[in-house]
Amino acid sequence: MNDNTFKHGRSGYTNHGCRCDECNFATSEYQRMYRESQAAAIREQRREHRATNRESILERRRVNYRRNREEILASNRRWRESNTDYLDSYRQRNYAENRAVILERCRDYYASARPQVLSRIQSRERYTRGSAHRLGQQYSQADDLILLNPDLSSLEAALLLGRTVSAINQRRRRIRRALVTA
Repeated sequence: MNDNTFKHGRSGYTNHGCRCDECNFATSEYQRMYRESQAAAIREQRREHRATNRESILERRRVNYRRNREEILASNRRWRESNTDYLDSYRQRNYAENRAVILERCRDYYASARPQVLSRIQSRERYTRGSAHRLGQQYSQADDLILLNPDLSSLEAALLLGRTVSAINQRRRRIRRALVTA
């Protein structure tokens, strides 16, 4: 295409299909300025679109997640591992800012779910009481290493170590307190 046949810039990009640096820059600059000037209207259009198409958007996300589950989980894991400082500060900041709300929600939940929670605790305790053969014995360092494994639930650790669930939970609390004060 002969450069002398048209003026480069936004019109060259739009009317003549030119993709040179000058035309690309002029068009991207125009689009950026348009988005800035129309930010409120664009946000409102997006909000309306999400509200009217909520179910189809959620279904597309579910399908995408099912199709790419392993890659998504691996990507999330990598991000969490590389941003631990950010996550820690975010959690602390969020807790500090919303402490009263969080505590109120906890109180409300435990007040309404107390019978179910107690029933679950009692059934797990009964389940492990029969297989607990190390009642009253001291914990070894190997036992403490097993207890520090975050992949093991309290029930799994209790069955593995021959203790009750409440004994496992109590020991885990003591270990965590010792680690924090050390």
